[in-house]
Amino acid sequence: MLFINPLEILNLTGSSVQLPIDQETIREAKQKLFAEMDQESGGYLRYYGLELNKTECEQAIRKLSQAEHIPFYQLVAEHRDLNEFLVNGNDRLFREHVLPLEFRTYDFISFISPYFSVKFDQALLKAYEKADPVRLKVLVNYLILIAPGDLPFAYKSVFNLLKERVKRLSDVILEIRKEDHAYDEEYIDGLVDLVKEYFSVEAINGLPACFHNQVMQVADEINYLSVVIWSNFDNSHIAFELLEHVLKFNICGSNTPTFLKNYELVKKKYLERKKEDKSMEPIKRCSEFIKQCKDKIILMENRTLTLNLFYRWMNTAISIRELNKLPKSFDGIKNQVGMCFAEMAVTVWNSYGNMELAQNLVNKAFRIQGLDSKSHDVVTGTLNQLNKIKVQLEVERLAVAKPVKKTWFEKHSVFLISAIWFLIAGILYVIYLASNGYIAMLMY
Repeated sequence: MLFINPLEILNLTGSSVQLPIDQETIREAKQKLFAEMDQESGGYLRYYGLELNKTECEQAIRKLSQAEHIPFYQLVAEHRDLNEFLVNGNDRLFREHVLPLEFRTYDFISFISPYFSVKFDQALLKAYEKADPVRLKVLVNYLILIAPGDLPFAYKSVFNLLKERVKRLSDVILEIRKEDHAYDEEYIDGLVDLVKEYFSVEAINGLPACFHNQVMQVADEINYLSVVIWSNFDNSHIAFELLEHVLKFNICGSNTPTFLKNYELVKKKYLERKKEDKSMEPIKRCSEFIKQCKDKIILMENRTLTLNLFYRWMNTAISIRELNKLPKSFDGIKNQVGMCFAEMAVTVWNSYGNMELAQNLVNKAFRIQGLDSKSHDVVTGTLNQLNKIKVQLEVERLAVAKPVKKTWFEKHSVFLISAIWFLIAGILYVIYLASNGYIAMLMY
């Protein structure tokens, strides 16, 4: 239903307009309006984002023939936000949390209600979809502007939305109950997010009281969904989350005790399984470690994994302290982990020649409590082989570094060579003197 304030389009608002407005004033203003529309706007009037033709304007102006409505049009025109909301649904009106007293008269409410209820319907839908509790609370304050007979129009969109979404849950429940349903655990996990999106606590609790019966239907359907999921998937976690969500609704009905009873049953089972799952987490990590070890060994054999990355992974992938806390019944896993460390130690040495890291891996295996004799022998044998190689390497290193014992001649070779050189030089010098007669003269 389109609201057009005839006083606004006739420009008969504001303090400059002489009151009361008679029919002659209205007729003159209409002639002036239509002349301007013909001359300036091609026969159209722009009005709050709308383009009104002459017929629409004529229909709106004709309503001023009911003189008792003129004061109401004036009141709406004085409150621009209300006027714009009635025209195009702009919700700036709801920035004000308190309604003016002049809005609360019976006659004004009867006048405005048919227009207001339709726009209110869209505003309520928008606030629900946004799960805006503040806006929902403000909207409830404005319900006073809607006559009882127009309330169905004010709630129509949200009512249909909830009905549609409840139907969606009903269809899911029917499919899950079929023996040949195609739903898996991943889809079931997503149902919690779907329910919270469709029926958020803030949105449901912010709805007016007249939605109570429909909210109870929503709660019933979510409760039923939780029961079906628990029965068909044995998934107490999802059932628990769904019931926990329902109990956050502001509801009070005959089925509420049933919700509480189901919640307590599911909660008990959920906490039991949560405790079991927590105790199984170390087992899962150990199993994952064993699986990853095989991949790491292949990468190291191909030398496509750096030792830095391997060392970082090894120190974070498993905790020996956590492994040793496992009950004796899990000694089999401990033995597998120990064998993995031994195998990785051999690979580190063969592929990278890193003795320190290889021995470090073996020492980790020895720290595992609960190794059987076979595993202990393998780890011990690996350590012995590494130690043997280490000793052999040390012997070779010392053999290369050991100084060779020199003979007496080698030790004094420099001195002997120097002495011979001086002797030869002396002989040559004597020969030189003799050849020049110096020796004969000395003898004389």
